[in-house]
Amino acid sequence: MKHILFFIIGLSFTTHLIAQFPRQEQVNSIKMHDTDLKTAIEKLGQLYQVDILYSDDLLKDKRVNCEIRDMSVEQALNIMLKNTDIAFREESSTQIILYPKRNQNIDVYGWIIDASSGETLPYANIILEGSSRGTSSNSEGRFALLDVPPSSTLMADYIGYKSSQIYIDNTDLSPVLYVTLTPQNLESDPVIVQDENQDIFSIGKNSGQMSLNSRQFDQLPVIAGRDMIRALTYLPGVDQRSNSSTVLNIRGGLPSENLVTLDGITLYHMDHAFGILSAVPTSIVKDVQLYKSNFPAKFGGKLSGVVEMTGKNGDFQKAHIDFETNEMAAQGMVQVPVMDYATILLSGRHSLNTYLARNLYKTINQTPPFINDFIQTTSENDVTDNPTPEITFWDTYAKISLTPTSKDLVNFSFFRSQDIMSANRGDLNAFSSREWIWSNSGLSASWFRAWDKTFQTDLQVTQSAYKINQDSSAVEGLYGASDQASRVKNSIDDFSIKLDNQWDGIKNHSFSFGYQFKKVKTDFVEWHPQFARILTHGIEAQQNIFYLQDDWQISDHLKMRPSLRITHFDLADKYFYSPRLAANYSLTKSIQLKASAGQYHQFVSNFGYEFPNYIGQLNWLVNDNTVLKPGRSNHYTIGFNWNGKLFDIDMEYYHKQSKGIIEQINTISAGNVIIPALVQRETKSNGIDVLLHHKNSVFDGWLSYSYNSSKINIPAGAPYPLSGETPHSLKAIAKYTLGSLVFAVSGYYTSGTPYSLPLIAEVGDGSYILTAPLNRNSERLPDETRVDFSLNYHYPAPWYKINLGISIYNLFDQQNTWYKNFSVQDGQLISKDVNKLGFTPTVFLRFSF
Repeated sequence: MKHILFFIIGLSFTTHLIAQFPRQEQVNSIKMHDTDLKTAIEKLGQLYQVDILYSDDLLKDKRVNCEIRDMSVEQALNIMLKNTDIAFREESSTQIILYPKRNQNIDVYGWIIDASSGETLPYANIILEGSSRGTSSNSEGRFALLDVPPSSTLMADYIGYKSSQIYIDNTDLSPVLYVTLTPQNLESDPVIVQDENQDIFSIGKNSGQMSLNSRQFDQLPVIAGRDMIRALTYLPGVDQRSNSSTVLNIRGGLPSENLVTLDGITLYHMDHAFGILSAVPTSIVKDVQLYKSNFPAKFGGKLSGVVEMTGKNGDFQKAHIDFETNEMAAQGMVQVPVMDYATILLSGRHSLNTYLARNLYKTINQTPPFINDFIQTTSENDVTDNPTPEITFWDTYAKISLTPTSKDLVNFSFFRSQDIMSANRGDLNAFSSREWIWSNSGLSASWFRAWDKTFQTDLQVTQSAYKINQDSSAVEGLYGASDQASRVKNSIDDFSIKLDNQWDGIKNHSFSFGYQFKKVKTDFVEWHPQFARILTHGIEAQQNIFYLQDDWQISDHLKMRPSLRITHFDLADKYFYSPRLAANYSLTKSIQLKASAGQYHQFVSNFGYEFPNYIGQLNWLVNDNTVLKPGRSNHYTIGFNWNGKLFDIDMEYYHKQSKGIIEQINTISAGNVIIPALVQRETKSNGIDVLLHHKNSVFDGWLSYSYNSSKINIPAGAPYPLSGETPHSLKAIAKYTLGSLVFAVSGYYTSGTPYSLPLIAEVGDGSYILTAPLNRNSERLPDETRVDFSLNYHYPAPWYKINLGISIYNLFDQQNTWYKNFSVQDGQLISKDVNKLGFTPTVFLRFSF
């Protein structure tokens, strides 16, 4: 027994010593004469004690003649495979893979993934280095690039993330590439690193498209905390009628002409607290795509622009708890991974202090604006006793994401936001009350499936709803001897099924095609004591939509995107065709020329007052094809983009013609009774957007300029400016990073918007009414200037992060006119300027672990 024990110890020691010698120094000998290659490879693996992996078909019918003596396994394989079409790769010291040499190009496909959370990254750019060829990941983060030369390098890039290089060694052994990108560290040292992308936005190669990085929004100075919708207004071609509203005017269009979606859910109202905040918290958003024109064919039903938001899936790797607060609201968010293939995200926000909204309400209620054709009563001593309103708002978001297989991604999303405002005033002799409630809610369920490396499908079912109730009443005397009440009720229910497909099976082509079903129902009731009748409108409509799009890489320099969207609208019982064409030509690696033309249709429209802060975006109606015809617009753009190391320059000229814009026209009859009517107008917009962007990890910023001319055409009359027209707009952002501190300053200049001078009509007893102007929007408010400032401090720790900051809106307290209030004194029209918000600081805190 003792001898056996010594033998085992000695054998182990000897084996250990042999293992210390490098493999290439081993002395081996093998001689092969017309030997089957498979047999020779097996002998070689046994002799050198390595695993050599291969497919049987690879070595079939191949023979070898050689002698191996005193050489490494690598040298031996080079000799044995010299006259074959087989290559090898050493995976480890004990494993070698054989694969076919490929002189032909190969197909590359896979997923772009956040390295820190495991989330997929939509619309990331993948470029073949040394050429202008490339592609983008889709809304689920998947990409495909066909016909890639062997031994190529791909560059993957996504705003807010470090760029990554992927070497394609043409082995084609892995069915899917998982390209992980690392988020840019906001707490980086103050050194210049050009390949670390901290940009807040990136300019798309296609006309009118921009991608935005929601992770960087907190670095911009905005009112009442970070707000991505408001941050969009720093970009050229995107404006607001009022800086206390989150509704957007894109290239002269109306807010109701924009399609805004969250996980495919259509959002019909975007305001909290009269527009101080948007209804969608920035913290829940992963990606934002802005289309100012040239929408992809899968988007439709709107005339002006598209804002596509993708909500976060949640962290697949570890749990997180996030909390943030400012003077206006507090929000919490929880992310929990479940068994490595699912994650749950829950978010909620509730108002804390709505003093800004109360001040806005008091300002408007004391001195209401004149609304075109609304017939406004007035007197020589028009003084309104205004109460302090009660305002509450909240929103919630939930999402469950599952990856049951490497080819499937399933998402369930829920969103709801609500605002409630009430104001009462009075005593025993008179009492009045006003209550407004508006809400936006939605559900979506989606299943994404990658059938193979060239074909994928995204099936999505969504339900969204918007409702608003406005009630006002006035009672004279304790027992209500006289009662006057007005009411506005509006709701829209939207159900959609979308089947989107993408096929990349033909070289230089990426086909997108699909079918969409949409059912929309609207109800509207408006009653006012002065109205001659109750306005009612309720209808349901269905749309069946088919679309086809081809992203065609004609050459290394030229890429075109022809597409067609066909909509069958049941109320008209006809098909509406929306052809579109976009082209991009690369003069050099840095200079791109771009152009587009397209037609768009809208089947649900918004009409109402031209003061959305005061009463919200009301009055959504289905275009019933009788009184209200479906809207139509034609877009044309041409421009160029220059992309340098430190600077980007982007410029576009656009022309847009729209038909079907709804206006409410009021006339007054005997007895001062208002007779309302709806008419549809044509509009024409022309403009130029210019953007100069400086890129740097320490000092970043941009300068944008927009020119816009937007006119409404009326029968037998001269065109007049659209209410939101701003001929000139200049915006500048400067952001400086110093360690954990980020300073940002924004400058804002815009031309004044148009307004109308009402006419005066005496109705007896010293009372007057303001009636429709002779010429609409014949006057213009003064130009507006403003400077905002923000300071952010990021404190990272091993297990938690703190972000503390202050944002100051209107740093120098500049008095900018919001609108003009009109009254009558001694039979003369008197105007009074009502100003926008002045110096308004916001302090915020975010904590996450």
